[in-house]
Amino acid sequence: MEIENRYHLDEYLIIEHPDARLEWVEHFGLGMQRSGTCYVNGNILFIGNWQNQDAGFLMLEYTEKLHKLPEWRKTRFICPIGSILDTATGKRANEKTIENFLKTFPVVFVKQTTHNGQEKGTFRLWGYRLTVNHEEDIRWEKYGGASRIYGGKGQIESGVLFLGPWSHQVRRQTRKKYFDELGQLPRWTGTKFWCKNRL
Repeated sequence: MEIENRYHLDEYLIIEHPDARLEWVEHFGLGMQRSGTCYVNGNILFIGNWQNQDAGFLMLEYTEKLHKLPEWRKTRFICPIGSILDTATGKRANEKTIENFLKTFPVVFVKQTTHNGQEKGTFRLWGYRLTVNHEEDIRWEKYGGASRIYGGKGQIESGVLFLGPWSHQVRRQTRKKYFDELGQLPRWTGTKFWCKNRL
């Protein structure tokens, strides 16, 4: 009889079933737990939306059991599917769309230095200004109010553009000038999906 493997990852219990299916579980409320499906692609563990809610353990007991398990180390990043946005619409992508994308997306893309044929350069993405050199050298800027432009780093993993948290103030510039200049830039089309503050 094949045995499932269990791991802990932050507040999540990750279950790897014998048929390679992945499931997440987390504590919820008073003695309850929620669970759903996980998807691995490249360096990312995508956490699907919750699908089931059952009786579980109290928080202390859950945490004690969780941290006795080996840590999940099979991916470098974790990303809730609910935080992924569609590049074309700027709206949240639904789980089925993401699931289908991950099933058909080649993992080798992580090692490539192209963005769906889009050249290196400067682009606009829903209020963000992106300066792209390659998957691991992406810088973003965004108007943050009070004539301040903030910036941070980004990265492409498994076909998704991830924008990290802001790390510094880039410069001072009026809102009008920032958005006037942004509007002159070509749209980012190098990835179908993007996600902010997840690195």
